[in-house]
Amino acid sequence: TKYLADASFLRLQNITLSYTLPRNIVKKIYLDNLRVYISGENLKTWDHLPHGLEPEMLSNGAWTYPYMRKISFGINLTI
Repeated sequence: TKYLADASFLRLQNITLSYTLPRNIVKKIYLDNLRVYISGENLKTWDHLPHGLEPEMLSNGAWTYPYMRKISFGINLTI
């Protein structure tokens, strides 16, 4: 039991937050639509493994690189 580890985990895989500005504000700057957003992938993993080990690396049966954390933001506008 010395080398057994609990590999259960919970991961915040993908989340996107966006906001569409009200039409009366957008019309003042001569646009039809304006939306801002922020998106994140692989933001947090909760597990009971030692630091440096990824739970999904163990399930594949091969050592692979851990998932990269990605954060992006942007603006969608319609003229």
